[in-house]
Amino acid sequence: MRIGRIFISVFVLGASALAPLAFAGGEHGGSQMSHGYVSDSIGKLGRGVVNIVTTPAELSCAIYYDFNDNAWTAPITGTVKGAVLMVRRALVGVAEVASFPIPSHEWIPKVCNGKS
Repeated sequence: MRIGRIFISVFVLGASALAPLAFAGGEHGGSQMSHGYVSDSIGKLGRGVVNIVTTPAELSCAIYYDFNDNAWTAPITGTVKGAVLMVRRALVGVAEVASFPIPSHEWIPKVCNGKS
């Protein structure tokens, strides 16, 4: 039991220490760090984790955007759109986490970043 807690602590501290590398340069501000294999892979791992964690937000965002269009049908259409977007975001997140050693670009926009 104690080994599990130590492993989780080391994992969280390591992830916290490496997280700034994923957003160190380019469009997110910060220094102009050259993008290499390690920074691209860490960025992809971070995107995957963010996609998995923010999956439930797709549902509320889809309902919100549909309410702006038509308040009468929004609970139904927003729920259906949100469910589809949740599945999409979860699958992309799992794929990015599973394949983070292979660098690639973002597949989908950030959650609640306008209409989908």
